[in-house]
Amino acid sequence: MLKKWIVIAALGTGAVYGEGAYVPILDMETNSLLGAVQGTSLYKSMDSYEKLKSSAMTQTYRLYTAHSSSQKEFTLKSMQVSEDEPCSDNIDIESTVKVSYGVALPTGIGWSPQPRPITVQSNENPTYQKILRDLLTQKGVANPVAQIKEMYRTDLDGDGSDEAVIVAEHYAKPVPRNGARFDTDVGDYSFILVRRIVGGKVENIVFEESVHTASREDGGQVPYDLKIVSIADINGDGTMELIVNSSYYEGSFTVAYTIDGSQAKDLLMCGCGL
Repeated sequence: MLKKWIVIAALGTGAVYGEGAYVPILDMETNSLLGAVQGTSLYKSMDSYEKLKSSAMTQTYRLYTAHSSSQKEFTLKSMQVSEDEPCSDNIDIESTVKVSYGVALPTGIGWSPQPRPITVQSNENPTYQKILRDLLTQKGVANPVAQIKEMYRTDLDGDGSDEAVIVAEHYAKPVPRNGARFDTDVGDYSFILVRRIVGGKVENIVFEESVHTASREDGGQVPYDLKIVSIADINGDGTMELIVNSSYYEGSFTVAYTIDGSQAKDLLMCGCGL
């Protein structure tokens, strides 16, 4: 039986651990411990913190963004349970290099977090703009404005067929100077769409959906700003997860998603908010 070994690169030394090692997964968008992986099993940050807090401080980390592995590497200055009362279930981290985007994994892990190419696509693609308009019309938005914020193509699961990963977002009002969006208009929206071909048929899978059919002052939803933090295989099973950040006027959260059948499934979450 083949065993999966994980090499952990320590400061100036190297150590090889068996499949029982807990490997930290860092979210640099919120500067939090997103969770950990042992073998290919994922664990929430609070469930794994005590098991990895000592070894995590000795490792060198590499950054993975939405479309590439960065050459940026760093270590940690601190890792601790948040002292903010609303966020006492979050593990805060501080790195030796200022980083505010992407996810990070130890340099010595035994797999490639981005095993297949991820390409940035044009936000002005008319085919996908029409797809968005049709989808929004189905959700009850009259005369929708089709606006693509980010778009990538990649083979998430290694089946030889690319998926399109789209962040669709439109707000009629600009973000206030303080950066905290609060108001919405009818027709505003933010969501993430994965579009793929399964058995010769097109399938749309929606993540983090927020479609505003009523304004905020009329009791509508709180507006969220979405972004893809990273597209990466965070547990070494060969499938790349979507790491998504959603922020609003009272907080910011990052969630790791996979596709389970034809549904989005959340795996890990970190961040803080009311």
